[in-house]
Amino acid sequence: MLSFDRGYLAFLDLGLGTAALQQMAGRDINNRRKVKRELLRRYALLSLVGIGIVILSARLLLGSLDSTVNFEDPKTIALCFALRLPFDMARMAHSVDLESQSRFLPLRLIDLLGQASWVIFAILAAANDYLVTTGAKVYLLVGVAQFVGSTLVTRERLPSGSWRNKTKAADIRPDLWTNGKWVALQRANGVIYANMDRFILVSLVGFASVGEYDIPYKFQALGVLMLSLMPSAIFPVAASYARDGADGDLGELFTRGTRMTIAACIPPLLSLIFVTNDLISLWVGNQFLYLATSVRLFTSWTFLAVFHVVGITMLTAVGRNRAVFLLSLSSTVINLPVSIVLGQRWGINGVILGTLLSYLGVFFPYLFAELRTFSVSTSDWIRSIALPNLAPTLTQAAFALPMLHLMNGMPSVMRCIIVGGGGCAAFWLVYFFITGPQQDRSLLRGLQTRSPKR
Repeated sequence: MLSFDRGYLAFLDLGLGTAALQQMAGRDINNRRKVKRELLRRYALLSLVGIGIVILSARLLLGSLDSTVNFEDPKTIALCFALRLPFDMARMAHSVDLESQSRFLPLRLIDLLGQASWVIFAILAAANDYLVTTGAKVYLLVGVAQFVGSTLVTRERLPSGSWRNKTKAADIRPDLWTNGKWVALQRANGVIYANMDRFILVSLVGFASVGEYDIPYKFQALGVLMLSLMPSAIFPVAASYARDGADGDLGELFTRGTRMTIAACIPPLLSLIFVTNDLISLWVGNQFLYLATSVRLFTSWTFLAVFHVVGITMLTAVGRNRAVFLLSLSSTVINLPVSIVLGQRWGINGVILGTLLSYLGVFFPYLFAELRTFSVSTSDWIRSIALPNLAPTLTQAAFALPMLHLMNGMPSVMRCIIVGGGGCAAFWLVYFFITGPQQDRSLLRGLQTRSPKR
C-alpha cells in the first residue's frame, strides 16, 4: 500500500516538484511564492486527472491493495482516496518549499504522518473487513491534517516594504516542463527497474521465489534508506550554487558530500555483510539462512550506489536530468538480458547478480559525468574521496573478521552488537581522528550556514 501511495503521487508529479525545487532553492520569499503558485496550479490540474483515474478504476485499485479483503463499500473508499489526492498534491508543493529552505525536520514529520495514515488503514482493514471504510475515512482525514500542517509550517510573513518590490522574477513555466519531463521519465524507469527482478523470477522460477527474494530486497532497501539521508540536504545548496555560477563551490560540495556519505554509510553496510547470518536468524529464522549470499549480493549493489548518490543528486540539481535518465535507462537495458541469463543458471542469486552487474556497467559513466560536470579530476577524486575511506574500511574488516571467529557460537544479538557496532566504531575512530579532514565533522552544519540567502 505504501508503494501505491508513493507511486501514484510520483507519476502525477511528472517531475515538476524537482524542477520547481531547482528554481526555489536559495531564493527570497517573493521568488519562491511565484514558483510555488505556478506549481500549485499545475498540481491542481494533475489532481483532477488523478481523481478521474481513481474513480474509474476503483475496484481494480482496491483489488491490487488486498484481494482477500471484502470491501463492503467500494464507492466510499474510492471517494476517500480521490478526495485526498488534491490535498496530497498541495502538500507536496509545500514540501518542495520546505526542502528549498533546508527545513528538514518539519518536512520529515509531515511525511511520517502520511505513512502513519497507511499503517492505520492497514491495521483497521486487517482487524475487520467492515473497518476498511472507516480506515479509508481516517486516511482522508490524515491527508487533510497533513495539508493543514504543511500550510501552517510554510506560512511566511513578507518583509516590510517587500510588497512594493517591482522586480519581476523570470518566467519559470517552460523550465518546469523542460527539466521535469526527464525526472518523470527517470521515475518511470525506476519503477520498471525496481520490479524487473520479480517478473523475471516469476517467469523463471515461480511465484514462491518472489517471497524469498523479498527478504534480501528488504536488506537492500535498508541500505538505500541510509543513502537517502545526505542528498536531500545537498540538493537545494547545489541548485543555488549552479544558478549563481559558483562552479568551485559545486566541486567542493561534490567532493565533501560524497566523501562524508561514504564515511557515514560504508560502516553499517559492512557490518550488515559481516553479520548477515545473525540478522536473518533474528528476523525470519534459521530456515532462511540459505539466503545469506543473496543478501550480501544485494548489499554489494548499495556499496556501488554510495559512490554516486550525492553526484546523481547534484547532476539533477544543476539540470543534467537528461544525462541521468539515459544512464539509468542504460542500466535497465543491461539488467534485463543479464538477469534472465544468470537467473536461469543460479535462480534468485543469478537475478540479483544481474542487477549488480547492470549497475556496475554504468558505474564509470556516472563517475565521468560527475567529474566533468563539477570540474573534479580523477586524481582529486582518488585523493579526496577514496583514500580517506580506505584505511577505515580495512580497519573495520580487520576488527570484524577475527571477532566473528572468536564469537562463534555466541547469541546472534551479541554478535550483531559487538561485531557490527564495534566495527562501525573502529571505522569512524580512524576516519575522524586519522584519515578524514577535520572540516567533515561540521559538514551537515555547514550545509545549513553556507546556503545562500537572498
